[in-house]
Amino acid sequence: MIWASTNSGAFTISSAYQIVRKGGTVSRLFASLWHRALPSKISFFMLRLLYGRLPLMDVLHKFKVLGLSRCFCCSLNPSPGTINHVFCTGEMAKQVWGCFEGLIGGFSAAFTVRHKEISLPDNSQVDFFDMIAWLRSKIVIWEVCWECPDQSVVKLNADGCSKGNLGRSGGGGLFRDFDGRFILGFSCWFGKATSL
Repeated sequence: MIWASTNSGAFTISSAYQIVRKGGTVSRLFASLWHRALPSKISFFMLRLLYGRLPLMDVLHKFKVLGLSRCFCCSLNPSPGTINHVFCTGEMAKQVWGCFEGLIGGFSAAFTVRHKEISLPDNSQVDFFDMIAWLRSKIVIWEVCWECPDQSVVKLNADGCSKGNLGRSGGGGLFRDFDGRFILGFSCWFGKATSL
């Protein structure tokens, strides 16, 4: 018997695997998810996103899970929190996509996540992912841990933020004793302010 898939005519596991592996054509959309620069958890997240399998309320409603289906990232008019709204057409999504347009070129108008991905210029995905790989090699991570103060000292930890750089802002903090026990916590609304 002669195995036509090898030059020698001998059967190999490798040649059988190549026959099974060929399957069909490879989608450019899905092939771009498995780039070497992307962590696998991001690739799996993107796969779930493209298949519409993220636990947003429009998906959960299909499984009879009730809850508010509003995107509260939109300041003027909270819209239904669909996958396409949260990741493509919402106010926050448009701001994020706007940051990337400067790095890899403009996008054509798109109203779904799949159309947004397809609208990327041809080689921009590879360039973009290579840029991410380069940035990841330059990032240094420091572990920051809370440390107890000296005995008979109370420590205050506070933080604040603003949505936009002149936008809704607030802050808060808490007091802990030298054993790390909670003493008092507070939060406050600053109104419209900058991040500084």
